[in-house]
Amino acid sequence: MIKADEQQFWTQSGVASLSEFADFPLASHEDLVAGVKRGDIEIGVDATAAMALARFTKSARASVAGNLLGFVPMVLALLSVLAAYMFANWFMLAGIAAALLAYLVANPSNPLHKVFYWVALSALVFCIFAGGVSTPAAWLANAYGSSFLALRFWHRLSRRWAYAAVLQSEALTAFLWKTSSLYIRGKTFGLKTHRP
Repeated sequence: MIKADEQQFWTQSGVASLSEFADFPLASHEDLVAGVKRGDIEIGVDATAAMALARFTKSARASVAGNLLGFVPMVLALLSVLAAYMFANWFMLAGIAAALLAYLVANPSNPLHKVFYWVALSALVFCIFAGGVSTPAAWLANAYGSSFLALRFWHRLSRRWAYAAVLQSEALTAFLWKTSSLYIRGKTFGLKTHRP
């Protein structure tokens, strides 16, 4: 992360050190990093924040590629209209709802995320056995499964980058804490996040 970005995060967080936050559960960034390395502390970054910060935590190119993955549900929703016309079957418009559903449930913080993940995998396996996506059921399965898995991949990748960046940058950590986008779980203090 370049110094200008670091300074921007310090400015937006309104502090010059994590220790200035009264509700930060540790004495310093070094304590956070050491606790994570020891396994006493777990950290998590909000998926929306992680995706938005990908250009800082990885690169501008990675951010663009990730955002293209984020458009997969919209593309499949639009392709549902085209598929309905091409196959002369208006039931294929259900792909719009399937892609929207995938968009709504793909966040890894969703408590039923694993259930929806297995449904997405099963949907794509169904497409393979159906021999393509030319039937309404197969198109519906494809719209949901492809949308969900593309979004899941983007969520997981951006969170991995954000996780690594938090361990390297106190300024980013302060910004995420200030915006309530960072979660810290310690063996001695439980789950903590900033409450404005």
